[in-house]
Amino acid sequence: MTSFQNDLGKARLKAVDEVLRIVKLEKPRIVGLGSGSTISLLLDRMADLGLNDPIFACSSLGTSLKLSSYGFKVLSLESLDWIDLYVDSADEVDRNLDMVKGRGGCLTLEKILASNSSKRIFVVDYGKLVDKLGSKGSIPLDVIPQAASMVCRKLRSMGFKSEIRTVEKGKFGPLVSDIGGILVDLYVDGGVDDPEELDRKLKSIPGVIETGLFLGYVDLLVIGYPDTVVLKRR
Repeated sequence: MTSFQNDLGKARLKAVDEVLRIVKLEKPRIVGLGSGSTISLLLDRMADLGLNDPIFACSSLGTSLKLSSYGFKVLSLESLDWIDLYVDSADEVDRNLDMVKGRGGCLTLEKILASNSSKRIFVVDYGKLVDKLGSKGSIPLDVIPQAASMVCRKLRSMGFKSEIRTVEKGKFGPLVSDIGGILVDLYVDGGVDDPEELDRKLKSIPGVIETGLFLGYVDLLVIGYPDTVVLKRR
């Protein structure tokens, strides 16, 4: 492990512990959770600290299964119409607190849960901060399977590079999102100049279910550094 990787690990742990401190103070009844490696660490820390009061709702099957394995109460999304507090991580965050999320394939349910929560907390390490969204990786799109190739063709005609995400191990074929869509990765050279305009353009393409641009969703951003934690509010 490099020194940078070690620092990121320390930063992520500090940020996660700060989020759990806030959750304990907030005392929410129902907590929505996203997915990814940072959320997985948060679940491990929850188990260590014995945070047993809330009932949880999850955007991904992986998060739900891990919570259940620790003995936490998990509700099906079909049984809910509102969430007290939503906690998630992000792939990239810019200076306006807009985000790229969903590279793991859960973007649509993550956006639904975040949109139906009284408060949204996002947790990242300092390595996720960017000047422009899309400058460090793809912007994921959740796409109707039958339309995936046509969507990619449309994106090329708009001047973008895109590709259908494929499974790297164990199975041949495209990567399927948690709602049964196909993940398409969109790449923007130099990053996105106008995230709102790009989001509108992408959503206007028939076949695109949802985008990984999360604009205006942050109520509180918790940023972990190796020796401290910074809180930012929109």
